Amino acid sequence: MNELLKKDIIIKILSVVFAIVLWFVINPIQTRTISVYLTVKNEDTLKNKNLILKNKNYSRTVEVVIRGNNEKIKNVTRDDFEASIDFSKITSVYDTELKIDGPKYIGKEDGIIIKDVLQTSVQVELQRLEKDAFVVEGVISGSPKPGYKVVYTDVSPNSIVLQGADALIKSAASIKTVIDVSNIDRDIVQKKQPCKVYDINGKEILELSQDLYVDVTVHVGKEVAVTAAIKGSPAINYVVGEIKTTPEKLLITGSPEVLSKINELKTSPVDIDGASKNIEEVSSIVFPTGVKAIDAQIKEVTVNVGIQQSYSKEITIPKSDISIINKLDDSFTYEIKDDSITVKLWGPEPALNLVSIDSLNPFIDASGFTEGAHRATLKVRLPYDARLDRDYYVNISISKIADTNAETEQNVESTE
Repeated sequence: MNELLKKDIIIKILSVVFAIVLWFVINPIQTRTISVYLTVKNEDTLKNKNLILKNKNYSRTVEVVIRGNNEKIKNVTRDDFEASIDFSKITSVYDTELKIDGPKYIGKEDGIIIKDVLQTSVQVELQRLEKDAFVVEGVISGSPKPGYKVVYTDVSPNSIVLQGADALIKSAASIKTVIDVSNIDRDIVQKKQPCKVYDINGKEILELSQDLYVDVTVHVGKEVAVTAAIKGSPAINYVVGEIKTTPEKLLITGSPEVLSKINELKTSPVDIDGASKNIEEVSSIVFPTGVKAIDAQIKEVTVNVGIQQSYSKEITIPKSDISIINKLDDSFTYEIKDDSITVKLWGPEPALNLVSIDSLNPFIDASGFTEGAHRATLKVRLPYDARLDRDYYVNISISKIADTNAETEQNVESTE
């Protein structure tokens, strides 16, 4: 009986051992290497320590060797592990290694053992974080409509703080934004204008020219002439010479509709009645409603009126130098009956010295004249400070040109 019991126990033990051996033969213990993603924590804390990564291409995985039976180990994935690096552990720019926390197996399969971790830290390269403020420079592109000028521009914010690696910030020299003013005739606002960062050689620094924007307001004015108004007449034998205003032009602002209709501003009249010498007078500018100078303090100009002694000069104009404009057509002939016309001019001596027949460019306008005799007004081109003493007239005759073909036919018929 004891022998039988003993044999039975031995058989059972051998069966269990055989089953175990058979299990390991069928489903053996194996090892496997898995690349596990590292969770990056607190990288933004570097800025609080005035640090920045010089190279962000640091390793973001860790190789893990695991052990387990074949059936279970093949079901294990990289998501079954936790591993991380924590940048809050960095204390200075000289820290070059960041210890890996983990890895830790969190999968569902039991019997999985982490046999080895092929790396325990990640190599990092740090540099100091620098900040510097730069004034934003507005660069004008294009031109406003003729007569208009950009008075000034407002850039908001007018400065931008750049933040980055020490060497990169030190290479920055300026921040610019392009302002397009092509064909504008009024104030404009440009929102979210991109800015670019340049080095001292004018080359853009792409790493710093990211997500930089400003709002720009462009103030435009129209430049117009200031013309002096005068009243009265100078003394006998005196004439008005050159008239100047200081300033000669003025930048004005107002509604675009009003400005488009203004090409000059007048002054209050300067009285020259009976004057025999130059006049200098401060005169107020007459501004249309809703219009003012860009410089609001400018409300007056200095007017200088030249008063010069008047001289006379006579010029005889041969009829060959008198042109006729606006003729009927080529079937009419025009003949000036006067051999010459003598005209008398008055003005300052320097102006009269410049007058000649060629500069007068004498002509008559035959508009509205038909066949026959007519008396036409002589017209000349004079300097602004010279004048004729009176109107002069030219006698002309307009005749129809005979049709020679018709006369020839008539003569032939008469002969027959």
